[in-house]
Amino acid sequence: MLSVAIQKDKKILIGGDFKFTSFNGTPVNRIARLNSDGSLDTTFNPVVIEINNNIVDISVTADNKILICGSSSYNGVYHRLITRLLNDGQLDMTFNPGTGSDADVRKIIVLNDKKILIAGGFT
Repeated sequence: MLSVAIQKDKKILIGGDFKFTSFNGTPVNRIARLNSDGSLDTTFNPVVIEINNNIVDISVTADNKILICGSSSYNGVYHRLITRLLNDGQLDMTFNPGTGSDADVRKIIVLNDKKILIAGGFT
């Protein structure tokens, strides 16, 4: 695992690299959510999203949306290096980071005023 975040409901988000394709035999796509007892939360289903990069950080917003560092695409729409998922794992199509950064995003922090700080190797 490369990243971990805990949601308000005590569910645990875990993210990894291209080798993180299953959890206890169930397919996952570099990200999964566990129940507080450690079992896989099957209501979280990001498999329909093509995640093209390692997930090196995860952050959860106050309204339970999930920000991940990692490129993704969904129905031909490409999201560069930072992506926001809904609580069920589906891509949040209302989040638009524009052209994004020009290199890896490695850290995401959601501030109390709902602004998002990112850090990484970009210029």
